[in-house]
Amino acid sequence: SSDLMQELIDMDMPVEGVFHNLVIISINKSFPGHALKVMNTLWGAGQMMFNKIMIVVDKEINVHDYVEVAKIVSRHVDPLQDIDFIKGVADILDHSSRTYALGSKIGIDATRKLPSEGQKSSQTEEKWVINKSYLAKTFPKIKEINDTLAEQGISVLIISLKKMRKGQINELSAKAVQENGISGIKFIVFLDSGIDIFNIHDVVWMCGNNIDPMRDCFFVKQNDKTYPSLFIDGTRKTYEADQFEREWPNVIVMDDETIKSIDNKWPKLGFNDFIPSPSLKYNALVKNRGPVNKQNEGF
Repeated sequence: SSDLMQELIDMDMPVEGVFHNLVIISINKSFPGHALKVMNTLWGAGQMMFNKIMIVVDKEINVHDYVEVAKIVSRHVDPLQDIDFIKGVADILDHSSRTYALGSKIGIDATRKLPSEGQKSSQTEEKWVINKSYLAKTFPKIKEINDTLAEQGISVLIISLKKMRKGQINELSAKAVQENGISGIKFIVFLDSGIDIFNIHDVVWMCGNNIDPMRDCFFVKQNDKTYPSLFIDGTRKTYEADQFEREWPNVIVMDDETIKSIDNKWPKLGFNDFIPSPSLKYNALVKNRGPVNKQNEGF
């Protein structure tokens, strides 16, 4: 519409979001709730209905600079007030939605807030605390903890773990908050062990693929109040741990014979430096032979 063209400044669809899972929008904000209005307009427009995660920033923000966007999200988003969820159409290839072709979406309003849009939570001014020694000692299923984004002023913590049972991630999150193992970090992302959580491209790709936002994004309580951090379960879903009944695809990798064949041919192909097969780093995520994970494996 002509109104949307005047509101919408720029758009970026990162390749890690497979072009529809993640979209970053900048707008010419002019009234309270403007970001949410644009989200709902776009979610109802053509193939944008397949989008799963939408981030909206102000017009002066460069949506193609992901570090800048992440810092703006960290600065402007109150997880309790500036994040909205909605049910909606899912891509038919989205394996994470609870139902075929029907899932949910998350909208993150990272614009500057007008006075009528509410007060910030106290967390905005709180010092960020990540007690890695406590987390590793208290939760032995945790494999790795990446707090390097927080060191760069980006309020995101990434944790990989071995998921074993129903409720494990929710219980871990609640205990970590209640015992001050995590404090002030706005977004905490959980991924399966075997994923390189220090490779942010892989983190965004895996998390975007593996979440149905209304099911996998949650808050926890501290002193009977909702703690202002969003926890995101980006692990693969199984029937045993999640009552997830749909098939879950394996990551596509080349077999060892094909990798060896290409490695042997490499010197004759005329390329420059040797490049190891990308499949090697994803083999740990493949639970069985064939295109689909067996639901009773991986625990």
